[in-house]
Amino acid sequence: MSASGMPTRPIPFAWSASSLLILLLLAGCGRAETPTAGERALLTGTLERGTEGGLYVHSCGSDRTYRLVDEEGYLEKAGAFASVYAISSERDGRQVWQVLRVNYVPVEGFGCNYDWRGTLWRAAGNEPFWAARVSEDGLSLQFPDRDMVVIPVTKAQGPVFRGEGVTLSFSNRTCVDTMADTDFGWVTTLEWGGRSYRGCGFQGMAEQPAR
Repeated sequence: MSASGMPTRPIPFAWSASSLLILLLLAGCGRAETPTAGERALLTGTLERGTEGGLYVHSCGSDRTYRLVDEEGYLEKAGAFASVYAISSERDGRQVWQVLRVNYVPVEGFGCNYDWRGTLWRAAGNEPFWAARVSEDGLSLQFPDRDMVVIPVTKAQGPVFRGEGVTLSFSNRTCVDTMADTDFGWVTTLEWGGRSYRGCGFQGMAEQPAR
């Protein structure tokens, strides 16, 4: 499995970040009541396909299960895990979540064992390989021929993270890593050491979903 995320065919997505207006993070956020129609969330967890044809996601780190409606086929090639942005609605008297767009959908890759709750954002790319993770501790940056460095950063709109000599930005366009057969919801750009690197990325569960 490749842990990288070089975008081989970035696909513009019609929804802008501001149009998503995601109001809450239900995946492990501790909210127990039934959501009202029209609420939006980032749902992250293991997938299950029911015998009746239903599709369900079991949220990482909690006992909550949500029924998904995937009319656009975002999860057709998904394995046992997915992270998607979705909107709640009622169909046939049941609460369901319609998938709006991808955050991270691997055939094989990270699952609930990844530190989703400690991660704000993650990005990676190929040729050369690089990986970056944003957490409360700062921006952790890895290259295969260098020791990992942690750089304090501040967040701007975008989302964009800036620190001394480094900028990591995320653009909400679908990004595909064909080496790992993985779909990401974000195209990423890393500016560091006088060079620019491109990659793919996803949002973690350590903050409210991007808007």
